[in-house]
Amino acid sequence: DKSMALLKLIKIIDDIRKEANVNFEYTIIGGGPFLDVVKKEAMAFNLKINFLGYSKDVKDIMRKSDIFAYFSYHYNFPISILEAMACGLPVITNDVGAVKEMIKSGHEGLIAENLNDYKKLLTSLILNKKLRFNLGTNAREKVKKCFDWNILYKRYKKIYCGLNKVRIQYYQYKPIISLIDFTYLKLYKNLPYIEKQLLNKFF
Repeated sequence: DKSMALLKLIKIIDDIRKEANVNFEYTIIGGGPFLDVVKKEAMAFNLKINFLGYSKDVKDIMRKSDIFAYFSYHYNFPISILEAMACGLPVITNDVGAVKEMIKSGHEGLIAENLNDYKKLLTSLILNKKLRFNLGTNAREKVKKCFDWNILYKRYKKIYCGLNKVRIQYYQYKPIISLIDFTYLKLYKNLPYIEKQLLNKFF
């Protein structure tokens, strides 16, 4: 599904290139077992594509880019979108998973409802520099306001402490309390840290 979604996006971008008569480069970061298939299929399009594979310099690559285009058929919470937003990139994506919780379409990015909509919105984003700037600026502010580590830390702590109190009141046994405390500490130490690693490197 990921490879098919990527090829679908490549076709959309190539159609825009031809219809809007604009030239640009398309950079794909990442890899996987179907990367060679995507590379082979992409040769059918007259589009300059940079396949970078896995990279440790994602932040620098994003900051040198103008648009972050995302397309997927199955994904709950695309962290790569938050990473792009943290870099001040205008994001366009299809409506998948929880993207509407991350982006208010037209304010922090663009969310397409279908393929024709995606093509139309991406074209406007390519041709409108002011729109790219405004969406990118708002996107970065959204990440700082809602997905910053300090904010996430407080949210996680409130959730876990709330669960702790409910379960302690229910069981009222010391052995159970000890087990809950251990679970709380484990979640508290590990889960937020993952998001910290993913997000804070972009600030």
